[in-house]
Formats: sequence, C-alpha cells, structure tokens
Amino acid sequence: MSKLGCVCGHVIVDQTDQIPYKASFITDVNLFDFYDAVDDTINTSLNNKQIFSEQIIDRFIRYSSDMYECTQCGRLWIGIGNNQFKAFLPESGKYQAILNIQHDRFK
Repeated sequence: MSKLGCVCGHVIVDQTDQIPYKASFITDVNLFDFYDAVDDTINTSLNNKQIFSEQIIDRFIRYSSDMYECTQCGRLWIGIGNNQFKAFLPESGKYQAILNIQHDRFK
C-alpha cells in the first residue's frame, strides 16, 4: 500500500520507513504460528546470519498486518488482507498519535 484514501478526505501516504501513523502487528490468532515459524528458521538457518535475518523478516511480513491512523480524523485503518482495510473511528474523533509508541518506553 502506498496511499490510502480516508473517508474524511485525507490521503494516508506510506512511501517511507518509520512512519509515526503506521504500525505492523500480529494478531493473537497468528502469534503462535509466527513463533513456530521463527523456531523453524532458527533450527534451519542459524549458521548463516544473512539468510537467518532475511527469513525472520519474511516470517514477520507473512504473519503481520498493517494499521494506519489518519492524522486528520483519527480513524484507525486495520489491514484485513489483500490490500483491504476496515476503519474504526475513535470516540474523540481526532488524531491522537496512538501508533507513535517509542521503543524506549519499553526498555
């Protein structure tokens, strides 16, 4: 996805990395399948660091979905597969930067 039109009229653009209004997530339903895939990768390619890294990234992409927060109205757009999204509007009806969680909060 490079652009997503929000119903409020704003265009959400995804053409770079480290976007503060984007998140990638793995649903709880898929989480243990992801863990199993990572375990398999560790068991088969740990000796080759480059292949290991690429395969871990591949597994994450395979099991994850994207989520976007419209910076105009705050709608959350949840990826449901095949470049399709479902929107959810927060009670406040405004942008709250809820996807802009910094890693240092969890250290």
